[in-house]
Amino acid sequence: MNASRLNLGFSLIELLVVFMVMSLVLSIVGPSINKVYTQHMAQQEMRMLKQYVRDISVYAYSVHEDINIRVSGDRIEAFFLADLKQGADELVKPLDETLEYSEEGDIEQSPLFSHRFEYLQFDNTRFRALKSGVVTLDFLRAAPHSQGIFKDIAIKGIAYSETWQG
Repeated sequence: MNASRLNLGFSLIELLVVFMVMSLVLSIVGPSINKVYTQHMAQQEMRMLKQYVRDISVYAYSVHEDINIRVSGDRIEAFFLADLKQGADELVKPLDETLEYSEEGDIEQSPLFSHRFEYLQFDNTRFRALKSGVVTLDFLRAAPHSQGIFKDIAIKGIAYSETWQG
């Protein structure tokens, strides 16, 4: 009866060999898949950055007030400004030790908008979305976390404008 016994499955050795081959293939292919995924996510965040700058520009135009934009590390933040050059009696926004001062002597309040990027790193940059809907900077320097090589991201052409191209 033993001689006529049917072999209905794989042996343990055959299964171990298949698992070993699969793990070898995954160990070779896995890092390249992770690199492609990271590059894709960095490109997606660059598109998000452009959209955020466009949205802040539209908002500055709609409220008719300049907005200071700060990009540093892995974060973008937008602030309304109180101009110190107008004189202390004309300041609408109160002085507070929690406020920060920009290089131009403006007081920054708590951020209107703040976003942390997971896959991008930025040079420290400040620029403005003017009440006319124009952004005062042509390029932002950004690098994917994994590479560390900074590239220029064009943002000048994405500012809000009322003129329609027909």
